[in-house]
Parts: sequence; C-alpha cells; structure tokens
Amino acid sequence: MSYNSHSKVKMLKTDSGMYQVNYINGQETQKARMDLVMGGVKGETYLYWKENELFQLPVSFDYAQNKWIVSPGYDTVMASYDRAVNVRCLECHTTYAVTEPGKLPSFGGEVIGFNQSSMILRIDCERCHGPGREHAEYQLSHPQEKISRYITDISKLTRTQQTDLCGTCHSGTQTDNKQSIFNFKPGDKLTDYKTRAADAGPPDLDHIDVHGNQLEMLKTSRCFTASKMSCSSCHAPHTNQHKQTEIFAARCGTCHKATNHNLCKLTGQVSEAVIKAKCVDCHMPQLPSKAIINEQHPVLIRTHHIAVYPDKAKQILAYLKKL
Repeated sequence: MSYNSHSKVKMLKTDSGMYQVNYINGQETQKARMDLVMGGVKGETYLYWKENELFQLPVSFDYAQNKWIVSPGYDTVMASYDRAVNVRCLECHTTYAVTEPGKLPSFGGEVIGFNQSSMILRIDCERCHGPGREHAEYQLSHPQEKISRYITDISKLTRTQQTDLCGTCHSGTQTDNKQSIFNFKPGDKLTDYKTRAADAGPPDLDHIDVHGNQLEMLKTSRCFTASKMSCSSCHAPHTNQHKQTEIFAARCGTCHKATNHNLCKLTGQVSEAVIKAKCVDCHMPQLPSKAIINEQHPVLIRTHHIAVYPDKAKQILAYLKKL
C-alpha cells in the first residue's frame, strides 16, 4: 500500500503471524501484527494488541475494489498506528469483552483496556438468545427433550422486543450509551441502554447515516408503520443472504400484491421478472456511508428507509431501455 514515493506499508507473513510494516525511504519505521480481523461484508480492517489495549492498523482491505486501502478516516499521506479501539466498536463486532484500565501511559483521560481471556469473538448464539449455560447443561442432561429450555425463543418476543434486540447493533453510532450493550438481554428495552444524541422529535433522514442506522431508518418507513413487520420479516439471521436481492424482493411480494391493491407502479411497464429482481434496488438503494469515509471509492450501504426514490427508478428504467 503506497502512500507516496517515500512512504509505503507492506503486508508481511512470517512464522509469528501477519504484520503491517511501515517503510519510509526504504527503512522500516514501525510494524505491528494483525492480531484481530474486524468486518467481513464490505471489507476487512485489522487490529493489534499493545499491552491490553487495541489499536487499528493503517491499512484495510476493500472487497469492492479487491485491493488494499488506507483505513477509512486515517491519514492518507503517512501511515499511523495510534487509533485506539474503544468498547463501542467491540459491542457490535464481538459477543462479549470485559473492560479494564489500560496499561499504557496515559496523557489525559481514562484509557480503556480489555481482558483478552474474557473476549468472545464474532457474534455467537448468546448475543441474540441470551446466556446459554443453563440451556446447554439442561439439554445435555435431557437429550430426549425436544423443547428448548432456559434460552430465549425470539419468536416469542413482541415486535418491539425483537427490533430492540436487533437495535443493540443496528441503531447506529449517533447514540449515547447509558450502560454497556454487553449487559443487554433479549426482552430488555433498548432505551435503557442507548439514547439518540439528538433525542428530540422524529429522526432527521437528511442526517441519519446509512451505516449502522438500519433500525431508525426502518421505523421511518411506511412499510413498517403500516404493518406488523419486524427485522426478521426480511432477514433470516442464521443464513448468509448477502447480495441475494431476489430473496428480499420476494419478501416484498408477500405484502405488495394484486389482492392488496398495492402493486409496484411500474407493473406493466417492465417485466414481472425485472420487478421481482429490482424491488430492493429501487426502494432501498445503496447510499454512501458517512461513517466510513473513503474519498476515492465511497462505501455504499443499503438504506433501510423504504420509500420511493424517483432518481433510482429513472436510472433503472434508463438501463432497461438500453437492453
């Protein structure tokens, strides 16, 4: 990853791990091991341990471009290794972590460290279904029991409880935490844990970022307010359906059909197959993230404010006329 003619970062694989090594005028100036990987949908970014504190490495990988990029928000002139990773990052990208005072010298303010042995990486069953020890012990000791015990059945929760559970991660970064999301249990109220920074009136769509704000955007959609839909109406959380827009379009069709008199306005102008394939692209277009800044190649995330986007419809119609 070249910054300029004098500065570059090389990704280096050794017997002790994979490293990002910074060179200035051919001389190694700094390096750190790629200890943890974060992301996996739009791309990957990498973290390294320094004592008990986590820091983001300067180079990330962009899946859309299939190449290394400067980690979003980092200096594009010279590599830096000093961006600390806080607990808010881990609350959405891991299942659990215990915080503790940082062990590095501090130059003002409290520095957060993490107990490495406490960390449960990735998002596992307990993050959505609650603590599983009693469940596992009971089911192992009662192998013939087919009804799950001591674990939360998401289908038994109310719509608000279900969306609050999804909202622990998917209600964005424009919020203040009242207490750690790691303490959240299925059935809890999200408002007991998070509050919008500007908590007055309905969300301002012009300023809500598509990155992570799926729940607030969904709640501004007529599809949500005029129905009983929840996140699981469209998403199957145990299945990776990323980029399979036809599956989501089919779920739109469970409500939008002739018997309900709310078919797409383009019905008759384009084929039924095209409508089924393009529902999501028209009504939930991909928009640039304001949280992940990459001036050379904006990171696009699908908005969850379901609405009519005339410009997107025109683009799709223009594309179809060229076929």
